[in-house]
Amino acid sequence: MPQIIVNDIPLYYELVGPSTGEPVVFLSGLTGDHNNWTLQVNRLKDHYRCLTLDWRDTGNSGPSPVTDYTIADMAGDVAGLIGALDLGKCHLIGLSMGGAVAQEVALNYPELVASLVLASTFCDREKAIEVPADKRTPGNLRQSLAVKQHNTCDRLHLITAPVLVVAGSRDKSTTPESQYALAAHLSDARYELLQGAGHLLHLEKAGDFNRLVQAFLEVNPVYS
Repeated sequence: MPQIIVNDIPLYYELVGPSTGEPVVFLSGLTGDHNNWTLQVNRLKDHYRCLTLDWRDTGNSGPSPVTDYTIADMAGDVAGLIGALDLGKCHLIGLSMGGAVAQEVALNYPELVASLVLASTFCDREKAIEVPADKRTPGNLRQSLAVKQHNTCDRLHLITAPVLVVAGSRDKSTTPESQYALAAHLSDARYELLQGAGHLLHLEKAGDFNRLVQAFLEVNPVYS
């Protein structure tokens, strides 16, 4: 089981694809893990080096050494893992909470980010995300509180990497309107709406989502 110690936490990860491929890091939403990105990894792994991971406190990763932590702390885990694996500058693809983490990576570690795909995500949340009863683990509850504290709206203009914002027309958790507003805060953003998709648009409309992502990566290479 591949793990690397980052910030005193054993982080579980999977890395597939050619060593010469541009690295793509997939960041899952609350209650998610590395398995959430199978459809995307299978699409990209022939040409890209695809990294998936489990958050601290979840899946096959170890427990957090502190009880309370922030989205920025989780971004530090991602940056540490990228550094430990010597991946260099990466494309980041984040869903919901993973998109919030991706924003903090881009803001705090811009040297690691070539581009961002922000799907079903937000720059702030007024209310904590409701965790389903069957997934109310200590880690998921802590991350729900971290999400509630997340706010990057006033800093998004500082992100210089190109960004693709993807929303689902039926997403009631992160509405298309709120994601359009998020895109407006960014200096170099493209907004796409997937008709008929809900919050988990990377699964519900995987074909459409994958085509958008692959085309975006192709026109935004790591080193242009």
